[in-house]
Amino acid sequence: MGVSTIGCVVTDCKDVFKVSEAICFSINSLIKEKSGLDGIQLLLSENVRKPVATVYAEIMVVSFDFLFLGEERSLKVHFDCDYDLRNHEELDGHSCLWLNLGNWGSSVVIMESVLNGLKQFGKTYIDTKDCDDVGFQEVV
Repeated sequence: MGVSTIGCVVTDCKDVFKVSEAICFSINSLIKEKSGLDGIQLLLSENVRKPVATVYAEIMVVSFDFLFLGEERSLKVHFDCDYDLRNHEELDGHSCLWLNLGNWGSSVVIMESVLNGLKQFGKTYIDTKDCDDVGFQEVV
């Protein structure tokens, strides 16, 4: 198993459409900001691609696949991972959304952008490298 950048949103909101809309907006805004492209330039670029969401209803996961400045990325959002919080004292006992992104390239920038967009649903936390001794830090 590889190293991941993990995000967590402490929330009772499990509305797939509301959450997906916020995530897509955050990713699209970040792509526009970092690429300097807009409109037709974005559509024609070989370096960026807007997120496409795939729902895996049987495991309550949505995968957002996109191209960010040449990086093929896949952000997984788990809607049924409250049990994962047992190992994290600051989050234990709360309902959450769990986000997972491979830890390479722009993973921290992408995750921070997405978590900022999800603050409307509750407090957000990031673990920039899930295999080190540093745990979750609140995104401010």
